[in-house]
Amino acid sequence: MDEKIISINIKRFRKKKDMTLKTLAEKSGLTKGYISKIENFQKIPSYPTLLKIAQALKTEITSLIEKDSEEGKDLKYYISKRNNRKLSDLPHPFLEGSYEILAEEKSGKNMESFILYPDKKIKKMVSHFGEKLIYMIEGSVEFIYGDETLLLEQGDHIYFDAQIPHGSKRVSDISAKAMVVLYYYKRH
Repeated sequence: MDEKIISINIKRFRKKKDMTLKTLAEKSGLTKGYISKIENFQKIPSYPTLLKIAQALKTEITSLIEKDSEEGKDLKYYISKRNNRKLSDLPHPFLEGSYEILAEEKSGKNMESFILYPDKKIKKMVSHFGEKLIYMIEGSVEFIYGDETLLLEQGDHIYFDAQIPHGSKRVSDISAKAMVVLYYYKRH
């Protein structure tokens, strides 16, 4: 992941909202000094930190990690034709493989959705607040959830608590394609 892009986007979104470091710190529950270090490329934010910042800025995490990102448009609905979407060239903090962002310009989303093209290896297990749904469009993946290993094939789906460490990898040389929907919330 290109941490400089994240730092630049955080600062850009903060300034666009006329928010001071102090205000962002108060809204995110982080310190002013820590946010300053993130914005000045001295600290790399973890996923939970990035989520706090995104929520304080009232934007999606994808807006903070994408190159040339713009804040989403406040629309009643958003349609994206398949030829207009592009594969992201940046690693995502909790998706393994290449992906397309769905409804990327829609602001105020409670969910983030992607078309994922899983890798043949799991680079890291991930966990985060919220729930996740994976629907296999084509191919198959080995899905690891905590201590369990499951095979997901075309047409299968799994809905799960994303706080449990999880990861998936393509199990054959043929491509695999899945729709992933993330719903973020923090349990109290």
